[in-house]
Amino acid sequence: REVCEGLDLLVLKCIPERKIEFHLNNSTEFIFLFTFDFTELSNLVPANGETSMEIEVFPNSNFKFTELVIEGSFSYKYHFKYQKLNPQTKVKNQPIADNLTLQIQRTDLEQKITFRLCNYREESVKIELSFFETDGIVNPEDQKMTYTALAEPNTETEICDVYFEGEWKYKYTYKIWLSDSEPQSTYLMECYKSLHLTRNLPLETLSFEFLSRVFGDDKFTDPFFMPSELSLSTEVDWKRLGGFQLYTEFHESQIIPGFDGSPWFLCPLAAFEQPLIKSLIENLSTNENGIYRVKLCIAGEWTPVVIDDYLPWFKDDQAVFSINLGEEIWASLLIKAYAKSHGCFESLVRVNGALAFTVLTGCPAFTCPFSVDNLWNQIWDWKTTGCSVVATLESEDGNGYFSVEAMETVQGVHLVKLKNSWCDLEWLADLSESSSLWTPDMRESLKHTLDSKEKSFWMSADSLHKVFSNLVVGKGLNYHQTRKKTLLDIQSQLFQNYWEVTVTEKTHVILGVHQEDTTSLGSKTHRKLQDLSLVVFNQDKTFQSASSKSELPESIYWESELQPGKYYLVPVSSGEIIDSKTKPFEVYAQENLLSPQLLVTLKELFRKLDTGCLNLVSYEDFKEFYSRVWGEITLEEFKVNIINKYSSTEQDLTFQGFLELFQEVLWKEGFAGLVEVLKKVGYTENLESVETKPLVLSAHSSSQIVVSPLDFSQSLEEYTWTSYISERGYLVLAQDQVVLSALDCCSGSIFLLANKNPQKVSAEL
Repeated sequence: REVCEGLDLLVLKCIPERKIEFHLNNSTEFIFLFTFDFTELSNLVPANGETSMEIEVFPNSNFKFTELVIEGSFSYKYHFKYQKLNPQTKVKNQPIADNLTLQIQRTDLEQKITFRLCNYREESVKIELSFFETDGIVNPEDQKMTYTALAEPNTETEICDVYFEGEWKYKYTYKIWLSDSEPQSTYLMECYKSLHLTRNLPLETLSFEFLSRVFGDDKFTDPFFMPSELSLSTEVDWKRLGGFQLYTEFHESQIIPGFDGSPWFLCPLAAFEQPLIKSLIENLSTNENGIYRVKLCIAGEWTPVVIDDYLPWFKDDQAVFSINLGEEIWASLLIKAYAKSHGCFESLVRVNGALAFTVLTGCPAFTCPFSVDNLWNQIWDWKTTGCSVVATLESEDGNGYFSVEAMETVQGVHLVKLKNSWCDLEWLADLSESSSLWTPDMRESLKHTLDSKEKSFWMSADSLHKVFSNLVVGKGLNYHQTRKKTLLDIQSQLFQNYWEVTVTEKTHVILGVHQEDTTSLGSKTHRKLQDLSLVVFNQDKTFQSASSKSELPESIYWESELQPGKYYLVPVSSGEIIDSKTKPFEVYAQENLLSPQLLVTLKELFRKLDTGCLNLVSYEDFKEFYSRVWGEITLEEFKVNIINKYSSTEQDLTFQGFLELFQEVLWKEGFAGLVEVLKKVGYTENLESVETKPLVLSAHSSSQIVVSPLDFSQSLEEYTWTSYISERGYLVLAQDQVVLSALDCCSGSIFLLANKNPQKVSAEL
């Protein structure tokens, strides 16, 4: 039906598909405002639920704007009107930094959106603009969705033109950095040089004396976590920690927070003894070549992290992240190692003290809300059993962590001594330094002196819940630790293993199942969290207990006193935990080096191959991976072409060597070739993991126990869910000897249908 000259309304009745489509075809160079209403509908339902709509019809466009679903013998009436519009150009100016504006100009006649960077600074600025979730956006030239541009000082520079047709929408992200190319070029040259020097030299295992001979007077620059906007997307200077000391004598007062307010990470450090700090950093003297090895517990397994000594600083010489007083750098190295293992420095600002405790000790931790009832006895039990207890305070500057140092009862009053070594907060309420409640006897009993530099104070236990929000409790510091790896098939939700636990004497155990934590780059979108449970069976396979929900979605725990005997630990999953608010990252390589997005993906792939939790891949584990990509490989070929070529031990491939292999793929086959390799081993072109997920079982026990892996099966999963729901679920419906039960999980609900009749029944849920 002709609306006007050059503008037609098309109605397509698709009877077999039981729908009616409405299209508009504009063959003119004008824009029309088209208003459309259904005035009568019989046995027809609008697919989008709307009966009235207003549409902008752009020049030379043809598109469907609505459709009706047929539900029987139908009839309909509609009414429309139109208005020819004058071509418009709309401009939006979006400030994105000091003296930097992103200008967005839409020209309707050309169906084009132009993006410009207005740089009113005295220095050049580089911008990278990326589009995602696009609909109706087309690029007739190259179909690119990522653009970069360099804006000289005091100029307006065009970034790109984006073309649209019909109804359209888009989202975009941007990154900006000073394009002072000289230092960035220097970093790149340092990275390439380090790649050359360390090829086939396993930095995770070689002695620092040997590495010193290799580097001579040269400095190590980490090519897999280079000092650039890839590891911290903000405007900073990168400086080496030359002239600092690594470690003299540890004391809590050496820790001060950096700009980001990250004492969530440093909080547990103040509660630890010196040997624990020393065990996390291998080389306890300043390294002339800038190479350090740090050990962290990542995703449930102890992981060596090799780093250089570059740290980010703001232009005013303020540390972006924490650095030590007394010119010591051990805390800064721990922070950098965490950032590298998770893909970026921004990961440091998204976590809490419970996760920090687990990362630094490998032990379970949880946050406990204050309960007025029995609070004193609860804290006393934790402290007397060797737990670390920290009270947390809501604080905008991040200084809200206070370690529980001591507990005493004086004159019938329960008192708690708290300490925060890195802030200047002063306790001014009851039992403060100036409080009249102090008596000489109380001071003598507590050996308390008026020393404001101590940064500790006493308060009554009854006042804790009035001041602090909750407690962070770390457990199992002095327990035996055992770790076992398994894989979860994402499609079938079946695990590779379950475990038999042999207990020879009464022991206290804390069992956990761990996956990659949510601070890691892409963990919510590309390597999705699974909703996990751990079900525990007795030796006769009867149900004993199951894990409870954890505050940290990446880990679940079960704690109990076990008598001598055998027990069986069966992990189950109800599916993925979906986080629709998190945007997927963009995949790319920069300067022909592996980007953080690629590195965290390769780390997960390496963890899948490292079945022994040893941070090594053996020939048996490597050959299946290799055969899926390049074909069969013999043991001799593995030794010659892998072990002798990339960083390895005498028999096994290290993570550094694994990265060297993929760095070579990137150089030889380009970014597209590298992605093709990953697609053959369970990843999409966007690096989403779609086949398997690595998981780690941790066992902390007061006495030594033996954990042995056993093969999983479909029947075991069915038996486990049946037992789990029967014991912990709830009744939904019981009728005619048919019982429907359910168990609520993070990702949904699991239902169990039990038929107690002697014959089949049909049920509809």
